[in-house]
Amino acid sequence: MGIINFSIKNPLVVNLFLVLVIVTGIISWRSMPQEMFPVVAIDKVRITTEFEGAPPEEVESQVTIPLEDALDSLADIDVITSESNESQSKIIIKLKPDADVDELERDLRSTV
Repeated sequence: MGIINFSIKNPLVVNLFLVLVIVTGIISWRSMPQEMFPVVAIDKVRITTEFEGAPPEEVESQVTIPLEDALDSLADIDVITSESNESQSKIIIKLKPDADVDELERDLRSTV
């Protein structure tokens, strides 16, 4: 209750603090660097496959697990997570920080 009572008794100080926060935010926003084409690091790859009419167990055994086993031998892969749903398999591959994405994409295409 200390902050509430202080705010009620001293509205001028609270409003001045609010103005200070707003001015600081505007100055910080204006001083942020802006790039026309920022460099974005891609660190994840998602593979989605469809197996029409198959239950999740069949999708997992016939699609997800064989793909995971094939992808496990590739370099620059940090973590592989997967999800098998009805008629669909989703595999998300998290890359190591210094991974060459273009080379890994070529390797993925040839492996899959």
